[in-house]
Amino acid sequence: MWKKIPLTPLFLGLAGVLPFAFLSATKIFGFDTAFGLPTQPTSALYSLVILSFMSGCIWSFSTGKGDYLGCALSTAPTLVGFFLVASTTVNSSFGFVGVVKAFVLLFPLLLILDYRAHQLGQTPDWWMQLRTILTALVVICLLIIAL
Repeated sequence: MWKKIPLTPLFLGLAGVLPFAFLSATKIFGFDTAFGLPTQPTSALYSLVILSFMSGCIWSFSTGKGDYLGCALSTAPTLVGFFLVASTTVNSSFGFVGVVKAFVLLFPLLLILDYRAHQLGQTPDWWMQLRTILTALVVICLLIIAL
C-alpha cells in the first residue's frame, strides 16, 4: 500500500537527484564536461557523497533502535565507494566509467539495507517508497552517464 510521502523529504530527495539528472543530460547531449567539470569523475564523486549520506541515514535509524549490525552493514557501501573513487584517482586502470558502473550496483544494494531497516521498524512508513523512487532515478542517470 502506498503511503503519502511528506513533501519536504520528497522535494529534498528530488533535489538530490538534480545533479545526477544534469550530468546525465550533458552526456545525452554529447558533452563530456559540465561547466568545466568532467562528467564521469564528477558523477563518481557525487555518487560517493550521496551514497555516504544515505548510508548515514541507515546508520542513524539503526543506532536509534540499538541495531548495531545495521550500523556495521551501513558503513560497507561508503567504504566500498570510497576505495573505488580513491583507487581511480591514484591508478586510472579501472577508470571512472567502471566506478560509475559500480555505483549503479551500490545504490540498489543500499536499498536492500533500507529495506532491512524498514522491516525492523526503524524507518518512517513512507521511507521505502521514497527510497525506491530516488534509487530508480539515480540508477537510470548513472546508466546514461556510464554509456
